[in-house]
Amino acid sequence: RIGIKYAPETPKTEVRVVALANQNFVLKAGAADTRVDAEVTLNQDIALWSVLPHTHVRGKKWEVTAIYPDGRSEVILNVPKYDFNWQIVYELAKPITLPAGSAIRVEAVWDNSTKNKYNPRPDQEVRWGEQSWDEMLSPLVYGSVRLRNPIIPVAPQLQR
Repeated sequence: RIGIKYAPETPKTEVRVVALANQNFVLKAGAADTRVDAEVTLNQDIALWSVLPHTHVRGKKWEVTAIYPDGRSEVILNVPKYDFNWQIVYELAKPITLPAGSAIRVEAVWDNSTKNKYNPRPDQEVRWGEQSWDEMLSPLVYGSVRLRNPIIPVAPQLQR
């Protein structure tokens, strides 16, 4: 048996996950502070709920900024001591409403030097890759958007 409960009304919003990946970077061998950015411009209003910064073992710090259509900017998240072993989703105390035309910019900084005790190969340049000895700039931003054309579900006729 399974139990199904239908919502009493059609949802007005849905959750979206935005990935701001940037695969075009090189971390030079021995470089202690390499910054790489990624940015997305929103095509509709969004209520921003949380952010997950993601780099690998050379990740050093993160900053996520909202840039509004009127030019104002607001730092949403600042992680001054990023730790690959403590990757978490940062939940905002209350959602931030970003109107269409706003941008979300992420700035990540890596340490590819011998000062980074987690760095497996400080003598080699590093590029994008899926393995932990490679690097990534792949944060996720979670928000909800208003449904433009909500689908009206039709409850199936259940037979016994």
